[in-house]
Amino acid sequence: MKIHIIGCSGSGKTYLANALSKKYNISHFDLDDIQWDNNAKEYGKKRTLDERKALLQEILYNNDEWIIEGVYYAWVQQSFDEADKIYVLDMPGYLYKSRIIMRSIKRKLGILKGKKETLKSVYNLLKWTETFQNKNLKEIRSILDRYDDKVIWLSRKKDVEKIILSNLFLHQVHQFMRTMKKFHLLKVIGWITLFHLMQQQKRVENCYVIHIITYLI
Repeated sequence: MKIHIIGCSGSGKTYLANALSKKYNISHFDLDDIQWDNNAKEYGKKRTLDERKALLQEILYNNDEWIIEGVYYAWVQQSFDEADKIYVLDMPGYLYKSRIIMRSIKRKLGILKGKKETLKSVYNLLKWTETFQNKNLKEIRSILDRYDDKVIWLSRKKDVEKIILSNLFLHQVHQFMRTMKKFHLLKVIGWITLFHLMQQQKRVENCYVIHIITYLI
């Protein structure tokens, strides 16, 4: 499974990525670690575009499954192309800002790992969330139009929790079908198993059913 998660700072990207990473035992990569040079002495030093693209390509090449999350969208098309699912977190603005402030406080106190922001950088980030909501989200929506069949927009906290709780079944089916195809087991076993699993899961979206069937034909 390959999952890309995109959203504003404070929208819950890392929370969702960590939860899915633990559930599926899939590596989780934060695009901030690609965008910013964490070894630099000064705060906020960006890597070059070529460096970012090279690091992203390395992740995609070296991992059969991955979860990538970040706010960036202009230079991550390859990740969009390869992802099975793209989750866009479009949460209320007040939620972004409260989380950003709490995260900054926890970093200052040493409760949370990460570079300690300055008051100015926190203020600028809070202002930037408004730009993200009013401008960047429109650009993201335009870019992701071509991936409409695999994009899911999440606008409430309970939508995120639903994704965390529901996706395990579908991942298990996906993994089972990959194993069957790899070892060339009889297709009839696959159809019987698929029928049995669908009986257990009362509701399976059509897009997932189609995705599963492709492994049997």
